[in-house]
Amino acid sequence: MRFEFDAVVPGDYAVQVIQDANDNGRFDKDVYGAPAEPNGVSQNPKVAMRPPTFSEAKFHFDGSPIVVDVHIK
Repeated sequence: MRFEFDAVVPGDYAVQVIQDANDNGRFDKDVYGAPAEPNGVSQNPKVAMRPPTFSEAKFHFDGSPIVVDVHIK
């Protein structure tokens, strides 16, 4: 999929993509707090047993067009 955002101020950002697989309007988690639905974050950091930090997922936007690939797992 491709998303375009207008009027974004230059700076550091992170993006999270969530697939609402059961279409309930929420990001479901299991009893341990781990994601129960496909998701991914910018920079595609490899982390285990915890969510990625902002520093691990951030990218810099300087105002020029940019492509941010997010792998959903």
